Amino acid sequence: MDAAGRWKYLSKAWPSLTGLNVDECVGSHYSKAIHPRDRERCETQFHSMSQGGQCTLAIRLGGQNERYQWVEIRAAGLIFETQFCGITGTIANINDRVDEEELLLANQRSLTGMLNDLPGMMYRCRNNIHWTMDYVSAGSLDLTGYPPEDLINSKVISYAGLIHPEDRDTVWSMVQQAVREHRNFELTYRIITAGGHEKWISERGRALFSSNGELLGLEGFMADITGDQYRQILFTNDAQIANEIGLTALTLSRDRIERVVRRSKEIEQQPYGLMAILLDRFPSIRDRGMDPSAIKRSVAKRIQKPLAPFDTVCAIGEQQFLVLTEHVADAQALIALAQLIQDQFLQPIQVKEKQYLVSLSIGVIMGSERHHSADELLVDAETAMHHASALGGNRIERFDPRVMPSQSVEYSLGGITND
Repeated sequence: MDAAGRWKYLSKAWPSLTGLNVDECVGSHYSKAIHPRDRERCETQFHSMSQGGQCTLAIRLGGQNERYQWVEIRAAGLIFETQFCGITGTIANINDRVDEEELLLANQRSLTGMLNDLPGMMYRCRNNIHWTMDYVSAGSLDLTGYPPEDLINSKVISYAGLIHPEDRDTVWSMVQQAVREHRNFELTYRIITAGGHEKWISERGRALFSSNGELLGLEGFMADITGDQYRQILFTNDAQIANEIGLTALTLSRDRIERVVRRSKEIEQQPYGLMAILLDRFPSIRDRGMDPSAIKRSVAKRIQKPLAPFDTVCAIGEQQFLVLTEHVADAQALIALAQLIQDQFLQPIQVKEKQYLVSLSIGVIMGSERHHSADELLVDAETAMHHASALGGNRIERFDPRVMPSQSVEYSLGGITND
């Protein structure tokens, strides 16, 4: 093209590249054949080449029926005796290459979006004592309280600085052992977040090695398991107490209730009853410095005294118990048994040198044809228990569907949640 930017010569490949006619284009300004979005970049390069420069530029050429082709231009300015005379160069079709690059970029965007949506943090870091991060996904903000840019290259804080001081040495030694053995690692440890809160982290990762065996770094995924960890701790403590005083675990107790409900459907007139027991004013006892586990042990022992050998007792959380009995003939007998349990607490509980007066709110329900599952029976029993507590506590209430609408109750290893 000449110094004014008009095409002076176009080879016979021009129509196949652009869909434009050579004769119609020669003599016209180059910008007419260029996609509008690429014209500004071309103007910048044209000015550079007018000073004698060179360029390699990817742009879109065409215009016929709005069809443009991606091409790569390699060009240089022509200078004769310090005078800019025009530009000469070559044009090559790069549509296939651009399509592949766009697909790759789209895949990368999709992968990045997926990683950022994960409930946790993906990372790639160096194997040093600071765990210097080279890449951190957007999940770092929810997990640690720090955005990715604060952790990458330890700009604000190193990841090692987040790990609980009591766990740092263990994390380091376990990862180094896995690296030496060329295997994946799984860790559970604590971090301190930007807000000063303690979180339990589950981390799974692996070492990255080059083809010649050189250690390049580490990559992996971290997730918050704080709730699971605390539930496991609570479950472990409850299991230990249950084992000490002969209580049944909640899962086993629920299975027994389910079997009793099913059996009653098969064997008519097979009576059974369930009690849900709540320790009244339990938070105030705990606030006075009493060990909740010690209270639970003492309460459980007293509840068990009037029961038959094969009755089932389990503890739920810190202040609730369930009692399943198949040794009562009717509702009156069940209420009488509940009264015997309450009578066990006429005298205060003594733990070490202190005494505590404990009362119970007890909800009772006899199994009937309206109960088709353990959940239905549990809901009715706990509804009656809360009704007894709402009436002032230290009383027994039988479930009555006419005055006690059932609540939605979720029983889990960590306790009961009322909606």
